[in-house]
Amino acid sequence: MSTTTNYTNPIDLYRQGVAILTDHLGPVDSIRFLRLLDKGSGDYTAARQSESDQGSVEELSAEIRAFEATRAKPRAAEA
Repeated sequence: MSTTTNYTNPIDLYRQGVAILTDHLGPVDSIRFLRLLDKGSGDYTAARQSESDQGSVEELSAEIRAFEATRAKPRAAEA
C-alpha cells in the first residue's frame, strides 16, 4: 500500500527521495542514478568551438618549441 505525502519544502522532498533511492538501490547505485539526471552547466557546444578556434597543432607545436628554447639549459658542471 502506498501513501502520498505532499511536500511543500523542496529540501524535505529531496531528502525523502534520496532516502527511498538509497533503500532500494543502495548508496552507490543511488549516486550513479542521480548523476544521470545532472545536466551540467554552461554551453558545451560554444566551449568546444572556442577551444578549436585557438590555433592548429602546428601553431601549438611552434609555441612549445619557442617556450622550450627560452628555458635555461642545465650547466655541464651541475650535472
